[in-house]
Amino acid sequence: MALSTIFILLICGICTNVVSAIFGIGGGVLMVPILRTLFPELPIQVISATSLTIVMCTALINLLFFHKQKIKIDYINMILWSIAMVIGVQIGFELSFYFSTVVISLIFTVSLSALAIKTFLNRSRTQIEVPNISPMERAKGSISCCGGGLVAGITGIGGGSILAPLVGQLKGVKTQQIAVYTNYMMIIGGIGNLYGYLTRVFSL
Repeated sequence: MALSTIFILLICGICTNVVSAIFGIGGGVLMVPILRTLFPELPIQVISATSLTIVMCTALINLLFFHKQKIKIDYINMILWSIAMVIGVQIGFELSFYFSTVVISLIFTVSLSALAIKTFLNRSRTQIEVPNISPMERAKGSISCCGGGLVAGITGIGGGSILAPLVGQLKGVKTQQIAVYTNYMMIIGGIGNLYGYLTRVFSL
């Protein structure tokens, strides 16, 4: 591996961690395009598995930091949403082997663009503070996390960039809780997804 490539990877790793800590995402949204550009000869699934490993390590570091800040969340919601995400991730993982690299890249681009537009439009609306998450919002969160997991499983981005906007739109979830929820889900969902990648044999 060339020295310039190693330097680029180090810089990307630093930038990924900074973005992860600020926005509560794992960084896969940055790592997948970067790795795809640097190593175009690798299968998209190998790149996804590499990105996912980085994302899980980053999420674990973030959770240790959030624990020191003593940010409280509803662990029942976290477990339910994580289970929903795992289901979506596993479905997406299996589907990824039936899609071409072009289709996976298209899903990646369209999903992030749609969430960016939706998040931008919701910023202009007045948000009402809700003390607790209702059963309806909990169910809505489960469906959203399953969908986010589906996209994460197909693209290998870890899910933080997908889940953070979705969780942030749920009534009863405070802004400072979003990153905590998503980092927990990235680790739990990532374990299942990574296991799937490790049990597959790829031709390099």
